[in-house]
Amino acid sequence: MTGALGRRSFWCQFSKRVNQRVFIAFLRKLLKKRKKVLLLLDNARWHRGKKVKAWAAANEHRLKFVFFLPYTPELNPVEPRGKDIKKELGNKLLYSTKEMKRVIRKQIKNKDFFADEMFRYLCL
Repeated sequence: MTGALGRRSFWCQFSKRVNQRVFIAFLRKLLKKRKKVLLLLDNARWHRGKKVKAWAAANEHRLKFVFFLPYTPELNPVEPRGKDIKKELGNKLLYSTKEMKRVIRKQIKNKDFFADEMFRYLCL
């Protein structure tokens, strides 16, 4: 799953695997919804690949990447949300991808998912 968290919304895309092509497709969809986007990213390979860098450079008037320091998930305010989702998924027997997506969407709709302390951390 690739996702972007806004003040009151969450955009996500499900895929079997994440790579540069999938990430660029997600960025295209995100830019259709927003005029300008600032993304805080971890250092996953697909965030820093040549294709992504070239695509981001071509869209730099609307898109800005800020990378967390390597190996510092504790600095990423979205990280606890991912842990919550994994915990929720780990406690269930799921029979299909569709059911897994339903559980994830339910977790995202939880009011605590958009906790204010995360946005205070980001000074938003």
